[in-house]
Amino acid sequence: MDNPTNPDTPDGVLPLDPMFNGMPVLVRLVGREDILCILFQSREENESRLFMERPLRILMEEITPEQSARNTIGRTNTVYSTVRTRFDRWIPFTSALIFPIYPEHILSIAPLADAYTNSYMQWADQLYEGDPITSHSPTTPGTSDNMSSGDTIGNIERSYIDYLLHNFTQKGKPH
Repeated sequence: MDNPTNPDTPDGVLPLDPMFNGMPVLVRLVGREDILCILFQSREENESRLFMERPLRILMEEITPEQSARNTIGRTNTVYSTVRTRFDRWIPFTSALIFPIYPEHILSIAPLADAYTNSYMQWADQLYEGDPITSHSPTTPGTSDNMSSGDTIGNIERSYIDYLLHNFTQKGKPH
């Protein structure tokens, strides 16, 4: 994996070294978010931040089938659930590919299993292929190759609002 580029530096390359030999990792944040990314650390001694390249947030929902109203003889009332997993850009309203993060915000870092490495690369390529803000107008659904057929700007905005509401912690007592 090449070093990420940065137009602010003289040679255009950030002074970063990949962690875990540049392989994707699973980062668990203090806010209980699981992020798939490629993690870098700075070569500079005074820089404590880590840098996540193309981070994908893992969203899981538990789906339970509807209980049938009728009870038949020999049937149990056992409910089986399914977990649906989805991946989104970690911060969807930016075209940035690299995000700095302080080590204090990280609970754990684990290398991604080999079975998921190629899948992560494909998901990250699809989700970070184009800038969803400038390449699509808000009035037209995203039908180009950059976005899946179900994604629109409205869906992305709702996802971001859900992210904000999920991470909201109320301060003080409600009146």
